[in-house]
Amino acid sequence: IESIQRQSFNEYEVIFVDDASVDLSPKICAAICKKDVRFNYYSKNHEGASAARNYGILQSKGDYIVFVDADDYIAEQMLQKLFEIISCGELPDVCFMSCHYVDKGDRCEKNIIFQMPEKIDKRKVFRGEEFLELVTMGVNHMPGSTWLMVFRNKFLDQEHLKFDQSLVWSE
Repeated sequence: IESIQRQSFNEYEVIFVDDASVDLSPKICAAICKKDVRFNYYSKNHEGASAARNYGILQSKGDYIVFVDADDYIAEQMLQKLFEIISCGELPDVCFMSCHYVDKGDRCEKNIIFQMPEKIDKRKVFRGEEFLELVTMGVNHMPGSTWLMVFRNKFLDQEHLKFDQSLVWSE
């Protein structure tokens, strides 16, 4: 939460979805929402991560959606960099990051999730079959982690895309 609050880019909303927590999460989230108007708290019956994500999407008002789980940390420049990349040309419906960094205490390790082939223009907009071919070729399978992806809210709504509530891993 603190890493989100420290973002250099401030035009965002945060949606906390409490999926029937049994710890102090509801009190922590409520206290944050009282101090920071960008944060909103919703409580619902326990149905799992996919249902919580779907509920959060329904509550969102922003143009783009980024998922940050309770155990995630994001760099202070993350939203600013995403905004700059997304808004520099045609507005993408979905984009995903190729790596993440893991703090090992004494060092920070880069973990490459998706390796773009060198010959591919990384700023190109891929559509339909071309996109599917790119992300499934060879060892380059699109990552399943939601925290690596950015979704255009309008696209999710128009295409009626939701998380499959029957899945409990890499939903």
